[in-house]
Amino acid sequence: MTTVRPYRSSAPARRGDFVQLLHAEWTKFRTVRGWVAGMIVAVLVIVGFGLFVSGGGVKPSGTKTGACPPGMSSAQCGSAAVSLGTPENTIALYLIGTFAGLIVVAVVATMFMSAEYRRGLIRTTLAASPIRGRVLAAKAIVIGAVAFVTGLAAAGGAVLFATGLAHHRGLSVLAVRWPTELRVIAGTAALIAVAAVFTLAIAAIVRRSGATVTIAIVTVVFPYFLSISNGGAAGVTDFLLRVTPAAAFAVQQPTPQYYLAVTSPATGFFPLAPWAGFAVLCGWTVLALVLAAYLLRRRDA
Repeated sequence: MTTVRPYRSSAPARRGDFVQLLHAEWTKFRTVRGWVAGMIVAVLVIVGFGLFVSGGGVKPSGTKTGACPPGMSSAQCGSAAVSLGTPENTIALYLIGTFAGLIVVAVVATMFMSAEYRRGLIRTTLAASPIRGRVLAAKAIVIGAVAFVTGLAAAGGAVLFATGLAHHRGLSVLAVRWPTELRVIAGTAALIAVAAVFTLAIAAIVRRSGATVTIAIVTVVFPYFLSISNGGAAGVTDFLLRVTPAAAFAVQQPTPQYYLAVTSPATGFFPLAPWAGFAVLCGWTVLALVLAAYLLRRRDA
């Protein structure tokens, strides 16, 4: 039985080759209208969700209820000066559409990799690059950069327009300092960018569009959606938001967890600190990229 080994060019790699490869991958992306349109749709979806929820905000209120949260005595309530009135909205509420935008971005990132396998163009791409890992790196940089710009526009637009609309309607929005607001917006953009690279790596591993999108949704989107919809036990959702890539949604937390007596991702509070949660996603992405690079070198196109 004859073993067919993957083709690898014998031409020596040059420093300028990677720049040309980056340019080639960027050209591929920007010339496919569906992919560009997908990123625009992601922006519109995230901003649209923000504008929608800004109409259901909390009116300013100084009233307090007479009951304490579960597990807290009346004395503890008084000593901690915990306000039990309806909490103010946070800017994280206006970024709740991130999960929907991520689905669109995941589809685009999947197609950016799997389309070449489906059409057989991956053979030409790999033949032109003497080091296969560079192809994966170039694609990851391009989709990551595009997704970051997309996320930055979406998060900035959602926070800006939704907050303005809420103030116009006389709704109460929790005031945060501008460095925190900038961190939430930039963190959301970074979340979308790394999630896109994670999806690209999964696509290189499984080589099937449907399977890739399913894996991305189940690991990145579903745990977050489950937590904000109260669709699972608190202990289960807390665990999922610690160990799955969805932990990165913690970058949208605008204030410390002790600010409210009852906290949940729906109000912008997560079990992990913002950058700790983001590090979980980065860890999963690095593992996926390493496996994808290994399989790309070992398997034939």
